Amino acid sequence: MSADVLPALPVALTLAPHRLAGARRWLEGALGWQAVEDAADAPVPPVLRIADVAGAAARGLGGPEDQAAPLPTLLLVGDDDPPVLAADVGRVLRPAAVCRWPAERDAVPRLAAAALRAPRRARTEGRVLRVGGLAGGVGTTTVVLALAGLSAWRGTTALAVVHGAAGVRAATPVPPDALPAPDLWTRAAPLPGVAGARAVRTGRGPATSVPVDPRIGLAVLDVGVDGGADVVVCRPDGAALAGLPATAAGAVVVVGEGVVPAVRLRALAGGRRVVAVPVSVRVARATLRGQVPAGLPGRWLAALGPVLGDA
Repeated sequence: MSADVLPALPVALTLAPHRLAGARRWLEGALGWQAVEDAADAPVPPVLRIADVAGAAARGLGGPEDQAAPLPTLLLVGDDDPPVLAADVGRVLRPAAVCRWPAERDAVPRLAAAALRAPRRARTEGRVLRVGGLAGGVGTTTVVLALAGLSAWRGTTALAVVHGAAGVRAATPVPPDALPAPDLWTRAAPLPGVAGARAVRTGRGPATSVPVDPRIGLAVLDVGVDGGADVVVCRPDGAALAGLPATAAGAVVVVGEGVVPAVRLRALAGGRRVVAVPVSVRVARATLRGQVPAGLPGRWLAALGPVLGDA
């Protein structure tokens, strides 16, 4: 396949210093490709990564962030690369293709085209997390924002998808059916004080689709009143008594105290994790000011940590 099939291809280069300049000149001069920043929020995001053994080993490619948002990678292997190191890098990185460099560099366009046609690796579990309330006004939106913040603090890029006017007022408005947009992460508004977490708002109604932008490691969706969500939020009241036995949620967040004792709620949950968080004036004030999750108390957030693993 000729190089002109893939004109101006934006590629990220993760190469050893002694190879970077020469490889870049050849890719840009001979193929007309564009070397861009290897970052999830780059102005022109890469669609392919070209790495060599030393560059991949130095950067630690193949870790959790790469697995959450996989980018097709072409691995260059030189005659001077230690075989054991090359094998280790290949096992961790799982490249879409391997090319001997520079002996087989003319095969790069063909290998790149095949890598871009191939389906991406399956996304990691928890890619989309739906959070619903067993009744309205129980704090579902606040829990969504808090979970997105916790995920980002753990190193996974996270997008909170809320609706209505609650929570972060500056969240980027998008139509409920527009979440599959390929540039959704770039358009989303950063959550205050939490690097790696952003938010969009779908207006009055909950989302009707899910994000597919590979730069989003975890999307946390506020689906409104929905007992079929992955995580359900409730108060210890009659709605919980009626809804908990029927929900298939993996985890339950109980907000505040009420007429139903905790032991009864745990029995109704049937062995699923039940997390209790208090009703807090500080949490309510943070939500009204749009400071969630950076304005939430640490203990309040810490209680929600296990939910990310159970849901």
